Amino acid sequence: MSFTAYASQFLSPTLVSIICPNYTNEQWKTFFLVISGLIVACNAGFPFLARSDAAGYTKKQEPTVKC
Repeated sequence: MSFTAYASQFLSPTLVSIICPNYTNEQWKTFFLVISGLIVACNAGFPFLARSDAAGYTKKQEPTVKC
């Protein structure tokens, strides 16, 4: 998580300077549409892939006794 946050903070100014060199409204609109599209694309599968039941390692296990 920390690396992703660092990378986004490090690369954002570069991305802005490429997409919005003159800081016009049209360029900012393009920038925000690109970012919005990336967010939607990255999160689109989550509702279909996520599960609400507990993982196996969170369930209580009975201790086994060997004699």
